[in-house]
Amino acid sequence: MVKEKVNVLLKYYLSISGTKHLHYGYWEKGEEPTMKNVRLAQERYSDHLISFIPSGTAKILDVGCGVGGEYFKIDGKRISGCSSFPGFLSVQSI
Repeated sequence: MVKEKVNVLLKYYLSISGTKHLHYGYWEKGEEPTMKNVRLAQERYSDHLISFIPSGTAKILDVGCGVGGEYFKIDGKRISGCSSFPGFLSVQSI
C-alpha cells in the first residue's frame, strides 16, 4: 500500500512540476522561487553534474537515479541506472 502511495505522489509531483528531476537544483543568487526557476535550477544542476564526466567515458552507473532526469539527459554513452522508486526506472541500460 505504501509503495502505491509513493508512486502516485511522485507521478503527481512530476506532472505538476513539469520536470524529470527530484533534486532542488543549482540556484543563482537572487533567483525568485518560481516553478519556472525550479526547472531552470534543476537543469543547471544536471548540466553541472554531467560536466564532471571525463571525456572518453564509455560506461556510467547512476546509482540512485531517481526518476531518471540525468539518466535520460546523457547522450552517447552506455548508461545503467538504478532507483528504489516503485513504478519508475528500476534498472535499465541504454
